[in-house]
Amino acid sequence: MRRIQRLLLVSKIPLWVTTLVERIKRFPSMFVNRYPLYRQGCIEEQPLFILACGRSGNTLLRSMLTASDEIAIPPESYVIPKVIRLFKANNYLPWNQLCSLVIGEFQSYKEFYTWKSNLATALVASQALPKSRRTLANIIDCIYKTYTKQQGLNAPRWGDKTPINSLYARWIVKLYPEAYYIHLHRDPRAVAVSYRESGLYSDLESGLMFWKASNSQIEKVKCHNKFITLKYEQLLQNPKKSLKDVCEFLKLSYSDKMLDYYKHSSRLGDVTEHKHHRNATKQLDSSNADKWKSKLTIEEHSEINKLIKKYNIKAQYD
Repeated sequence: MRRIQRLLLVSKIPLWVTTLVERIKRFPSMFVNRYPLYRQGCIEEQPLFILACGRSGNTLLRSMLTASDEIAIPPESYVIPKVIRLFKANNYLPWNQLCSLVIGEFQSYKEFYTWKSNLATALVASQALPKSRRTLANIIDCIYKTYTKQQGLNAPRWGDKTPINSLYARWIVKLYPEAYYIHLHRDPRAVAVSYRESGLYSDLESGLMFWKASNSQIEKVKCHNKFITLKYEQLLQNPKKSLKDVCEFLKLSYSDKMLDYYKHSSRLGDVTEHKHHRNATKQLDSSNADKWKSKLTIEEHSEINKLIKKYNIKAQYD
């Protein structure tokens, strides 16, 4: 009788539950997190992340810093947030497969051609990592170091300046808690106008919404002890002082070559490929800080100020 009751009880269990139990029996490793995002002290030289909304001077700052050859910053990738999710969902896989999965995402990104790199070396290097260094942070470290070497650079540190990372600032900081971070900040009205002028957004409101989303996420992680804020307008008006402050923060040597960044733009990969990066090929013009104002009609000035109030965005440069 008890046996029959047990059978009846089992028969009432949903199919998905019994299927899950069978999978756990067969593949227990699927429910064990084998590999973490990061382990303290695994990265030899901590990287730099420039966190900013797009059209805030990301490419300009990248051009300036890389002109000294002490840091390598590749073109935008838009991959890191995706590989964080991918890694967390699949970290039960064998290490070699995880490495292939992550590096495959970088290579399959449609703009990866601008890196002018082959990541076969990065795959070999990451798969050969000792157990104590098997983390997502170190796979990405191998990728960026491979880029650095293939550009003929001997830079000890690499960086990233992809705008979309600002929306995932919390996860970026979890991935690299000991890294250096620069919050590059620009007047939200200037950003909105620049997005529209570059053709990346068709209206002012979309640019303002992205500015708010990006900067609000960055502000949440700014308690980090390796975090500074740099205003785009200050960079234009006093580039030498701004760069010296940044170099001191990053423990890099300042060089006047940083002010001649536009002479080295051809090696940046994406700058010559995309129209919206073309300013990085030109000499610095401090008047660009306020140029956005001349791009608006009287009606649009009124509209953008209404949008600032609507989204509770404080315009800091009236």
